[in-house]
Amino acid sequence: MARRRGSKTKPISHVVREGGAGIGYYSLLRGRQRPSWQDLRPLILEGSTPVPEAGCWLWLGAVDRHGYGTRRLGPRGQAKNWFAHRLSYLAFVGDLLPFLEIMHTCDTPSCVNPAHLRQVSHAANMNDMAAKGRHWSRRLG
Repeated sequence: MARRRGSKTKPISHVVREGGAGIGYYSLLRGRQRPSWQDLRPLILEGSTPVPEAGCWLWLGAVDRHGYGTRRLGPRGQAKNWFAHRLSYLAFVGDLLPFLEIMHTCDTPSCVNPAHLRQVSHAANMNDMAAKGRHWSRRLG
């Protein structure tokens, strides 16, 4: 395995890459100890496509069974799955409080446009879902 020149750290093969995007976790470090969340902006912009009619930025990468975009970040053995809309909020808006959720105001799960994302409590998120008729119990009856 190839190693970085003059480095006795992990081999280059430990870089985590998005399929075709070419942005890896270690390339985000750029010599720093930890990446800034703002370094994720190119990943979000390259991994999404704008929809002018709705204003959404639709995630083009992997999605979970509910339609939310996902992205794996971190060095091998320590990588973590992230929701793309949470990464977008971190990159463009700021920190997440651990007890709050990110709500899509556009009701599009794969949207990563930070203008469509708000940090709210779980109760507020569920009330919004029920008010818009998206709760599973409303679909049964």
